This record gives sequence, structure tokens and C-alpha cells, in this order.
Amino acid sequence: MKRFDTMSCSALDSVSMTAAAVNIRIFSGKTGFAALQPEWAELASASAYHFLHYPTWYGAELANRENTDAIFFVAFYEAGRLFAVMPFERALLGKGRLRVPVLQLFYPNEMGVNDVISNRVLAPYRTLLVNTLRRELPFFCLIRWQCVLENGRAVSLLPPSEKTSRYPCVKIHRFFARVQHILEWIQQQIPQRTAEKRAQSRGAGRIASGVRNCGGRIATSLR
Repeated sequence: MKRFDTMSCSALDSVSMTAAAVNIRIFSGKTGFAALQPEWAELASASAYHFLHYPTWYGAELANRENTDAIFFVAFYEAGRLFAVMPFERALLGKGRLRVPVLQLFYPNEMGVNDVISNRVLAPYRTLLVNTLRRELPFFCLIRWQCVLENGRAVSLLPPSEKTSRYPCVKIHRFFARVQHILEWIQQQIPQRTAEKRAQSRGAGRIASGVRNCGGRIATSLR
């Protein structure tokens, strides 16, 4: 099984300096996946060690879905060569009537395990990733980095302080968010909730008015 080599602080610093030379492209839905698949397959043949690293696994799930507009494959390039792919899905997360828009790792199966493919440590590119997602995709409140294994590739995006598990098979679950994005979402909800309450009030008023009119017609016909 291939594993990331341990990197010293100085090595991570040098990688961080080259992050500016990296660019990200986002491929959307079935069409985007088809365009990315040949490069992804080439990367997988050199760097994959888990079935979740191969594009065919995601292609099978996409084929079973009619609407794939909310599924995105985020590709990292350096000097024109692909070195990482992250599958995402925009979804609504919540309970009851509360629905929070999140961008989460795309579940291609029912096993509850996620990973990404990369041929290097991803932590130096975290800021670039978050800024690109915020700029290019529809609004989302949180990034949900869910059910990633400590011995997988996705965990390399996290700084050491967030890798809390002592065991290689324990799933790690994290949210990435900034206060302003949460406040922005709350501000969006205020007029929406107000409009819903007004609509409900108008609806109740129309019902009451209809009952009164109906009652008046009945009373007139009985005279």
C-alpha cells in the first residue's frame, strides 16, 4: 500500500511556496467528468491504492443519476499536469425545517467512506482550494470533509492539530467554515422566513375571507 512520506516543516514550507504555481479547474456533472476521466485514469494508474481513487467508481454512480448538476470534480494542476482530484457534492444539511447548504465529499457508495486522490500532501493547497470553491461555485455555508480515513489521501489536507485519531481505520469528520459565511447564510434566511410568514398570514387571511363570503352567500340563499 502506498503511503505519504513524513515531511519536515522545512519541506512543507518549500511546498507552500510553490502553491502559487498550482491552478485548479472544476469539472461539473457527467459532461465534466467525461472530460476529466482520461487524465484522472492516468493519475490513478500511477498513484491509486484504493478503489475510491479510480474514476470508474464515480462514473458508475453518475450513470445512475439523472441530475448531476450539483456534483463537482475539483482538479489540481501543476505545470499542466494533473496531481489531485477531489469529488464534491453540494447538498442541504439539516434537521426539521432548517436546511444549511454545504459542500461535502461526494458519496459514491453506501459504505460511508470517502477519499480523494493525490500524489502529494494537500495541506499547502488548502487556502487555494477554499478560495477557489467560494469563488466558482454557488453559495455554500460549510465545507464538510466527512468520513475520511486517517490512512487515506484526503486527511493530508488537514493540519496535524486536526488529525486527532490514534488509529489508522478511524473516520475523521471536519467542517471548514468562516464566520462571515455563516452570517451571510443567516442573513439570507431572515427575508426568506419573513416572506414565508407573510405568505402564511396572507393565506390564512384569504381562507378566512373565503369562509366569510361563503357564509354570506349561504345566509343570503336561505332568506
